[in-house]
Amino acid sequence: MAKERFYKISAVFLLFVVILLAGIIIRGAYNSETGDAVKRFFTNKISVPYYDRVNNIIKNLQYSGLEAFKRPDVYLSLDFTNRTWRLHNIHKFDTKGDIILEKNRYGTCGELSSYVYNRIKEFMADDYDISFIRTAQSGYFLADNKSSHTVLRITPKPSAYHG
Repeated sequence: MAKERFYKISAVFLLFVVILLAGIIIRGAYNSETGDAVKRFFTNKISVPYYDRVNNIIKNLQYSGLEAFKRPDVYLSLDFTNRTWRLHNIHKFDTKGDIILEKNRYGTCGELSSYVYNRIKEFMADDYDISFIRTAQSGYFLADNKSSHTVLRITPKPSAYHG
């Protein structure tokens, strides 16, 4: 009984601290003095190579797999004997084999990564190594096989270091 009461009080206290911190962060982001500093920190173009070019590619993209399911050629087949299912026609490709996003903006993490890769490799590949990596989603199902995402990792090539 005493442990249960301790946990309840601790949970309420922790919730209060989280709400307080969220308020401080939100207020700080919109405060005229610190808001400018926060805005500059998150929009610093100087330290991000090719910022404008990459931003123009990604600014309208949106993570969503739902748009593909609305197409009439996408359907699900079930094989009860083999206990498998198959999603048909979910991906579309152009004549070069590149992914086509739904409405030129919607896709899942792998589709979006592939789309962006095909557009940035032409101007970044000389100076940067661009690779696809599989990452775990922080806070949700931290095991690799439960919830993972495909993202691009962009690192300077050794010859691009200036030091």
